[in-house]
Amino acid sequence: MRTPTAVSRMTVVAALPLALEVPAASAMGKNWYLADPKPNPAVLDHGGKREDTDAGDDGMEYFDFTGVKAGRATVKLLHCPNGFCHGADEVTASPAPSGAPAASPVPTATGAPDDRVEYFVYEITVR
Repeated sequence: MRTPTAVSRMTVVAALPLALEVPAASAMGKNWYLADPKPNPAVLDHGGKREDTDAGDDGMEYFDFTGVKAGRATVKLLHCPNGFCHGADEVTASPAPSGAPAASPVPTATGAPDDRVEYFVYEITVR
């Protein structure tokens, strides 16, 4: 797992897959979402999100991407513990209305996710 320190930077080769792996505990109400703004689809294609269901409560979630062509794209993941976010579906979400703990997420997370609503930001260069 790549845990970002402010912003995590990485380089991938066009046409090769990339999976961002994050710790999951959806049964405990901890969820991850691809946040807006979405990465530039001309540079990085989002292939979806999947979960490792064989790992039990300490599973992993994966956000799959493929480099399309040379350029840079930013991927912003929103970590939402205990239902502090709401969304129309499993792909999009935003922090819950004010009044919920940490309703205004930390701009970029540092270290491992905890009980706050946090953004994890990845700057990806495709070569």
